[in-house]
Amino acid sequence: VLDRLAGQGVYATFFVLLKKARANPQLIRRITSEGHTLALHGEDHRWPFFRSARALGDSLSRARRELEAIAGQPVTLYRPSHGFKTLALVRAVRSSGLRLCFWDLGVWDTDAPPVEVLTARLHATIPDAGEAPPVVLLHDGRGDEEGAPPHSEVLLAALEAWLPAVSARRDVELAVLGGLGAGEGGAFG
Repeated sequence: VLDRLAGQGVYATFFVLLKKARANPQLIRRITSEGHTLALHGEDHRWPFFRSARALGDSLSRARRELEAIAGQPVTLYRPSHGFKTLALVRAVRSSGLRLCFWDLGVWDTDAPPVEVLTARLHATIPDAGEAPPVVLLHDGRGDEEGAPPHSEVLLAALEAWLPAVSARRDVELAVLGGLGAGEGGAFG
């Protein structure tokens, strides 16, 4: 993913899980050194339901501090697992000094559709002239799962076809959920 982004001069925001960042600190440093925005997706991929604001806040604060230590720079953005939010989570995000983030358009890439389908979904996210640019959600991993996700080859092929159009527009923001699960030889590096 990083290679393809660099090849087109496109920047993304990578929301990463702490447990995956711990296992891939070199990728975290590459994300930041190449000018992408690094953001937090959580300590793990658990839902916020039935968790107190204090427990959520403690988890977010710990994850933020550790991710900042790995990256060597501040982390200010947070995107919750599955986009779920509760009042407790909103309070926890606020108390931990993070900004809650979501996306405008998802392309259901983790369903591993055929490359033509994913490419068409991606092209449909490009706004018409004068329209506000969307935040497009992509996944380079699948939550807490280890290893390359089943959709990695499809994602890479679809990105190859889509990124030139994004590069030409310069106003589409990519939000990549950094499962960082692909590791060596996988989708990410």
